[in-house]
Amino acid sequence: MMTVTQLNSRAYRLPTLTLVGICLLQLISHYTHSPLWLIVFVCCICIFKLLTASYASRKLPSFVRYVVVLGSSAFFLLYYRSNFTVDMAASFLVLASSLKLLELRHKKDVVLFTYVMLYLSAISFLFVQSFLHAILQLILILSCLYVLLYLNVGPMLS
Repeated sequence: MMTVTQLNSRAYRLPTLTLVGICLLQLISHYTHSPLWLIVFVCCICIFKLLTASYASRKLPSFVRYVVVLGSSAFFLLYYRSNFTVDMAASFLVLASSLKLLELRHKKDVVLFTYVMLYLSAISFLFVQSFLHAILQLILILSCLYVLLYLNVGPMLS
């Protein structure tokens, strides 16, 4: 199994940066139904991940991660209360996947994150069905497939 040191090493830096890009592109495709606080929160998580991508030892302490997860979940529940809609479910998946971005430690975490991003691509077609949106989703799907290929083949592609 790959550890966080291997994921953040020079050979695996490209998938980490690609995953942050995929997360930001998913945020763009879900901006029409996501609340503003969620967009800002996901952008902050992506910026933090970009800043710490090259430092394997710089990760959030577990206490801080628990506070971020519990705080964002509580804020999410207070924002939506009992309004259970498709918008709420898609926004929750965007929130959960961005929090998973903070937890990337092993190869299986990256694979799970990539599969969630593929699922979010499918969900985005519930809200927007334009040609440009389809091109954006094609780019996202190809990027996700690239990450999966890169994780399984390794640095031979670079």
